[in-house]
Amino acid sequence: MISMLNFPLSLFMSIVLVPLLMRYADILGLVDRPDGVRKIHTKIIPKSGGLAIALAVLIAILYSNSKLTELVPLLLGSLVIVISGLLDDRYDLNFKWKFLGQIIAILIFLVGTPGLSEKTLFYSHFFSGWVTSTILFIFLLGVSNAINLSDGLDGLAAGITMISLGLIALLASDAELACVFIVALALMGALMGFLRYNTHPAQVFMGDTGSQFIGYTSAALAIYLSQNSVSAISPVLPVLILGIPIMDTLMVMSVRIYSGKSPFYPDKNHIHHQLMKFGFRHYEAVAILYVVQICLVITTYLLRYQHEVVLLLFYFLFASLCLGCLYLANLKQWKFRLEATNAVFVDRRNPLLRSMNWVFEYSVGIITFCFCLALAILSFSTIQSHFVILRLALFLLVGSFLIGILFPKLNVLTTRLLAYSATVLLLYAFAVSFTNGMAGTLLNIILFFLGAFLLLSIRLTRKDQFQLNNQDLIILFILLVGPLLPFEGDDGVKVGVMLFRMSIMIYAIEYVISKSQKFNFMIKCFATLILFSVCFI
Repeated sequence: MISMLNFPLSLFMSIVLVPLLMRYADILGLVDRPDGVRKIHTKIIPKSGGLAIALAVLIAILYSNSKLTELVPLLLGSLVIVISGLLDDRYDLNFKWKFLGQIIAILIFLVGTPGLSEKTLFYSHFFSGWVTSTILFIFLLGVSNAINLSDGLDGLAAGITMISLGLIALLASDAELACVFIVALALMGALMGFLRYNTHPAQVFMGDTGSQFIGYTSAALAIYLSQNSVSAISPVLPVLILGIPIMDTLMVMSVRIYSGKSPFYPDKNHIHHQLMKFGFRHYEAVAILYVVQICLVITTYLLRYQHEVVLLLFYFLFASLCLGCLYLANLKQWKFRLEATNAVFVDRRNPLLRSMNWVFEYSVGIITFCFCLALAILSFSTIQSHFVILRLALFLLVGSFLIGILFPKLNVLTTRLLAYSATVLLLYAFAVSFTNGMAGTLLNIILFFLGAFLLLSIRLTRKDQFQLNNQDLIILFILLVGPLLPFEGDDGVKVGVMLFRMSIMIYAIEYVISKSQKFNFMIKCFATLILFSVCFI
């Protein structure tokens, strides 16, 4: 199994598939029209992102040569969810049909995965057997819909779920559950690629297909991880891993029932709606929930071996604190700002930044040079040949060539495909060869310089509006935490180090693509040359 290839493979498959499916979303009937009531957007937007996420995960998993027989019921259930979600997105089905698809998928997972109900709660046999199975069924059904309901702002559901999956992957690595680790990484990569187009202002939505798929799959992975006999973590840990969507859904449904309405009645009582009502801008509301989710995930990891009572008490206190703050803010009619508009910010750069216009002028060329130099070091270093890498390189090279001929207008897409392919494959080959010494030191120096220069260039480039991009927040979290991660893939790859290197180089690609067509072409040519050398030299 080439475990660490699952993340980058699903990442750039998602980046390739999302824009392709966006082009044909209208033909497929996968578009979201504004209603002027609950929906924030004001124009028709494709909602084909969920199909792209599912396909990217499927491709990454199928390409893995690891045995995933343990998770076949989960994957079959995910397929049912995707089909059900596509029908819902296409024909706007009644919620009863949506529930039917979810129930079928959950039963496939629970019935097809023996032993899930053997791990008792509170060390009591009262919670064993059919009682535990019922609790697991309710949890899966609840989380599938909770993620669906939380998909109300650009990047919210995808980002929060991705953060939760990071913890699932970490815990799976600790428990040596390779199957859970592989699927979690594949789903994280697909969500990262989707966020490239879904971060505010969103170009595409995931629809019910995506929200139900990531909700069901994440919940099932968390259950399989916590209920597995080889795992020492508490069986109630999934409640904390997916705590924010659960808290939001329970709060909203309680308010609806208290008001005499159906728990499924649509309204604007979700946490993200309330944050915007307090005067936070769209991206600020999402960023706040990202930060809260990151804090919850870190605390959950620290408490992973605690007794169920301790974990549930902590979650109760956490939810009480969050909802209590919302209640007091509503009671006092608190406002962060008077109007939550996306007005243009005033240029507040300090004099030092104002004097560094040369960075803005020459940034694209410098970043392109550093990126190509890093690829050259990776290419000419002594790396371990691997049949899978050669096969992937040849496939991607031929595929990019065909896309360039058949779709000449998709210039940016082919550049991403070639540059991402060369970057990921060479970084992986470099990692599995355990190459250190001069080449490794030189590569790290270049990447640290490239990362620092990228931050400065992005800061200087955004002269008219300096706002935090929500995907940048997740990437920054990966860059800070990634090198500290203690675990390795079963192929010997240090996960944190590779994520750190890959994130910087992918950011360099995105920066160059967005700023210069000339240097875009240079990166495409250099990446093509690198892939050609991997295949035939």
